Amino acid sequence: MKKLVTTVSTSIAVFLGCGTKDSTPAAKAAPSPASAPAPAAAPVAAAAPATEAAPEAAPAPAAAPATEAAPAAAPAPAAAPAPAPAAAPAAEPAAAPAKPELSDCERAYENIIRVMEADESIRGTDDFKRLTTDAERKRALEECKGEKPELVKCYAEAKDMAAFMACTSDKASMDNQKAADEVRKAAEAEIRAAEEAAKAAKEAPPP
Repeated sequence: MKKLVTTVSTSIAVFLGCGTKDSTPAAKAAPSPASAPAPAAAPVAAAAPATEAAPEAAPAPAAAPATEAAPAAAPAPAAAPAPAPAAAPAAEPAAAPAKPELSDCERAYENIIRVMEADESIRGTDDFKRLTTDAERKRALEECKGEKPELVKCYAEAKDMAAFMACTSDKASMDNQKAADEVRKAAEAEIRAAEEAAKAAKEAPPP
Protein backbone atom coordinates (compact mmCIF):
# COMPACT_ATOMS: atom_id res chain seq x y z
CA MET A 1 0.00 0.00 0.00
CA LYS A 2 1.02 3.59 -0.39
CA LYS A 3 2.46 5.35 2.57
CA LEU A 4 -0.28 6.30 5.15
CA VAL A 5 1.83 7.45 8.01
CA THR A 6 5.12 6.13 9.16
CA THR A 7 3.64 4.65 12.33
CA VAL A 8 1.15 2.42 10.49
CA SER A 9 2.73 1.78 7.16
CA THR A 10 5.04 -0.79 8.64
CA SER A 11 2.57 -2.44 11.04
CA ILE A 12 -0.93 -2.40 9.60
CA ALA A 13 0.19 -2.65 6.02
CA VAL A 14 1.72 -6.02 6.71
CA PHE A 15 -1.57 -7.36 8.09
CA LEU A 16 -3.92 -5.57 5.69
CA GLY A 17 -2.14 -4.47 2.77
CA CYS A 18 -4.45 -2.13 3.16
CA GLY A 19 -41.88 1.03 13.00
CA THR A 20 -98.53 12.16 21.83
CA LYS A 21 -100.74 13.89 22.88
CA ASP A 22 -104.26 12.44 23.75
CA SER A 23 -107.20 14.65 23.15
CA THR A 24 -109.98 14.16 25.66
CA PRO A 25 -113.32 15.17 24.18
CA ALA A 26 -115.07 17.40 26.64
CA ALA A 27 -118.20 15.83 28.02
CA LYS A 28 -120.99 17.23 26.09
CA ALA A 29 -123.38 18.88 28.57
CA ALA A 30 -126.61 16.97 28.52
CA PRO A 31 -129.23 19.32 27.30
CA SER A 32 -131.54 20.27 30.15
CA PRO A 33 -134.92 18.57 29.63
CA ALA A 34 -137.53 20.92 28.08
CA SER A 35 -139.80 22.35 30.71
CA ALA A 36 -143.36 21.01 30.37
CA PRO A 37 -145.87 23.60 29.19
CA ALA A 38 -148.41 24.72 31.77
CA PRO A 39 -151.78 22.89 31.36
CA ALA A 40 -154.47 24.90 29.62
CA ALA A 41 -157.24 26.20 31.92
CA ALA A 42 -160.35 24.13 31.46
CA PRO A 43 -163.37 26.18 30.23
CA VAL A 44 -166.19 26.38 32.70
CA ALA A 45 -168.67 25.29 30.10
CA ALA A 46 -166.85 22.16 29.35
CA ALA A 47 -168.48 19.03 30.51
CA ALA A 48 -165.32 17.35 31.28
CA PRO A 49 -162.05 19.08 31.85
CA ALA A 50 -159.48 18.21 29.37
CA THR A 51 -156.72 16.21 30.70
CA GLU A 52 -153.37 17.84 31.13
CA ALA A 53 -151.19 17.56 28.21
CA ALA A 54 -148.53 15.01 28.82
CA PRO A 55 -145.27 16.64 29.29
CA GLU A 56 -142.74 16.32 26.51
CA ALA A 57 -140.60 13.33 26.78
CA ALA A 58 -137.21 14.33 27.97
CA PRO A 59 -134.60 13.83 25.35
CA ALA A 60 -132.35 10.91 25.91
CA PRO A 61 -129.21 11.98 27.62
CA ALA A 62 -126.26 12.37 25.39
CA ALA A 63 -124.05 9.39 25.17
CA ALA A 64 -121.27 9.45 27.66
CA PRO A 65 -118.13 10.77 26.12
CA ALA A 66 -115.62 8.23 25.09
CA THR A 67 -113.21 7.48 27.79
CA GLU A 68 -109.91 9.15 27.49
CA ALA A 69 -107.60 7.27 25.24
CA ALA A 70 -105.11 5.23 27.14
CA PRO A 71 -101.67 6.79 27.14
CA ALA A 72 -99.25 5.27 24.75
CA ALA A 73 -97.28 2.44 26.21
CA ALA A 74 -93.88 3.51 27.42
CA PRO A 75 -91.13 2.27 25.12
CA ALA A 76 -89.20 -0.68 26.40
CA PRO A 77 -85.82 0.36 27.74
CA ALA A 78 -83.06 -0.23 25.28
CA ALA A 79 -80.90 -3.16 26.12
CA ALA A 80 -77.55 -2.12 27.43
CA PRO A 81 -74.83 -2.93 24.89
CA ALA A 82 -72.64 -5.80 25.90
CA PRO A 83 -69.14 -4.64 26.77
CA ALA A 84 -66.67 -5.30 24.03
CA PRO A 85 -64.17 -7.97 24.91
CA ALA A 86 -60.82 -6.62 25.87
CA ALA A 87 -58.37 -6.72 23.03
CA ALA A 88 -55.74 -9.38 23.36
CA PRO A 89 -52.35 -7.88 24.15
CA ALA A 90 -50.16 -7.51 21.13
CA ALA A 91 -47.59 -10.19 20.81
CA GLU A 92 -44.12 -9.10 21.81
CA PRO A 93 -41.87 -8.44 18.83
CA ALA A 94 -39.51 -11.24 18.12
CA ALA A 95 -36.06 -10.59 19.42
CA ALA A 96 -33.56 -9.67 16.77
CA PRO A 97 -31.29 -12.54 15.90
CA ALA A 98 -27.94 -12.30 17.62
CA LYS A 99 -25.07 -11.26 15.41
CA PRO A 100 -22.57 -14.00 14.75
CA GLU A 101 -19.42 -13.63 16.78
CA LEU A 102 -16.53 -12.21 14.82
CA SER A 103 -13.46 -14.29 14.25
CA ASP A 104 -10.10 -13.13 15.56
CA CYS A 105 -9.11 -11.97 12.08
CA GLU A 106 -12.38 -10.01 11.63
CA ARG A 107 -11.89 -8.37 15.02
CA ALA A 108 -8.34 -7.47 14.13
CA TYR A 109 -9.37 -5.95 10.77
CA GLU A 110 -12.25 -3.91 12.31
CA ASN A 111 -9.94 -2.66 15.05
CA ILE A 112 -7.23 -1.64 12.62
CA ILE A 113 -9.76 0.33 10.54
CA ARG A 114 -11.14 1.98 13.73
CA VAL A 115 -7.74 3.12 14.89
CA MET A 116 -6.72 4.33 11.46
CA GLU A 117 -10.03 6.25 11.04
CA ALA A 118 -9.40 8.06 14.33
CA ASP A 119 -6.21 9.50 12.87
CA GLU A 120 -6.96 12.59 10.75
CA SER A 121 -3.77 12.17 8.78
CA ILE A 122 -4.94 8.74 7.62
CA ARG A 123 -8.75 9.04 7.46
CA GLY A 124 -8.90 11.17 4.31
CA THR A 125 -6.31 9.32 2.26
CA ASP A 126 -7.07 7.28 -0.82
CA ASP A 127 -5.27 4.31 0.66
CA PHE A 128 -7.55 4.31 3.72
CA LYS A 129 -10.67 4.48 1.50
CA ARG A 130 -9.34 1.58 -0.51
CA LEU A 131 -8.68 -0.48 2.61
CA THR A 132 -12.36 -0.16 3.67
CA THR A 133 -13.75 -1.69 0.45
CA ASP A 134 -15.22 -5.22 0.51
CA ALA A 135 -12.53 -6.50 -1.82
CA GLU A 136 -9.68 -5.30 0.41
CA ARG A 137 -11.42 -6.58 3.54
CA LYS A 138 -11.76 -10.03 1.99
CA ARG A 139 -8.15 -10.05 0.91
CA ALA A 140 -6.91 -8.92 4.33
CA LEU A 141 -8.92 -11.64 6.09
CA GLU A 142 -7.48 -14.26 3.78
CA GLU A 143 -3.95 -13.11 4.49
CA CYS A 144 -4.68 -13.01 8.21
CA LYS A 145 -5.19 -16.78 8.24
CA GLY A 146 -1.47 -17.19 7.74
CA GLU A 147 -0.50 -14.97 10.67
CA LYS A 148 0.40 -16.18 14.13
CA PRO A 149 -2.53 -16.12 16.64
CA GLU A 150 -0.50 -13.93 18.99
CA LEU A 151 -0.06 -11.21 16.38
CA VAL A 152 -3.73 -11.33 15.31
CA LYS A 153 -4.80 -10.98 18.94
CA CYS A 154 -2.44 -8.05 19.35
CA TYR A 155 -4.01 -6.22 16.38
CA ALA A 156 -7.55 -7.04 17.63
CA GLU A 157 -6.86 -5.56 21.08
CA ALA A 158 -4.70 -2.55 20.23
CA LYS A 159 -6.29 0.73 21.42
CA ASP A 160 -4.12 3.24 19.65
CA MET A 161 -1.12 3.72 17.42
CA ALA A 162 1.34 3.11 20.20
CA ALA A 163 -0.19 -0.30 20.79
CA PHE A 164 0.09 -1.06 17.08
CA MET A 165 3.73 -0.10 17.19
CA ALA A 166 4.21 -2.69 19.91
CA CYS A 167 2.49 -5.22 17.65
CA THR A 168 4.92 -4.25 14.91
CA SER A 169 7.90 -4.87 17.15
CA ASP A 170 6.44 -8.20 18.17
CA LYS A 171 5.92 -9.11 14.53
CA ALA A 172 9.47 -8.25 13.64
CA SER A 173 10.65 -10.38 16.51
CA MET A 174 8.35 -13.18 15.43
CA ASP A 175 9.56 -12.96 11.87
CA ASN A 176 13.16 -13.09 13.00
CA GLN A 177 12.42 -16.02 15.24
CA LYS A 178 10.62 -17.77 12.41
CA ALA A 179 13.57 -17.27 10.12
CA ALA A 180 15.94 -18.50 12.79
CA ASP A 181 13.78 -21.58 13.35
CA GLU A 182 13.83 -22.37 9.66
CA VAL A 183 17.60 -22.04 9.50
CA ARG A 184 17.99 -24.23 12.55
CA LYS A 185 15.67 -26.90 11.14
CA ALA A 186 17.56 -26.90 7.86
CA ALA A 187 20.87 -27.29 9.66
CA GLU A 188 19.53 -30.11 11.81
CA ALA A 189 18.27 -31.86 8.69
CA GLU A 190 21.68 -31.61 7.11
CA ILE A 191 23.35 -32.99 10.21
CA ARG A 192 20.95 -35.91 10.37
CA ALA A 193 21.56 -36.65 6.73
CA ALA A 194 25.30 -36.63 7.24
CA GLU A 195 25.06 -38.87 10.28
CA GLU A 196 22.87 -41.33 8.44
CA ALA A 197 25.26 -41.33 5.52
CA ALA A 198 28.18 -42.02 7.80
CA LYS A 199 26.29 -44.76 9.58
CA ALA A 200 25.33 -46.38 6.32
CA ALA A 201 28.90 -46.27 5.12
CA LYS A 202 30.11 -47.81 8.30
CA GLU A 203 27.61 -50.65 8.16
CA ALA A 204 28.24 -51.38 4.52
CA PRO A 205 30.27 -54.50 4.00
CA PRO A 206 33.69 -54.00 2.62
CA PRO A 207 34.11 -54.49 -1.09
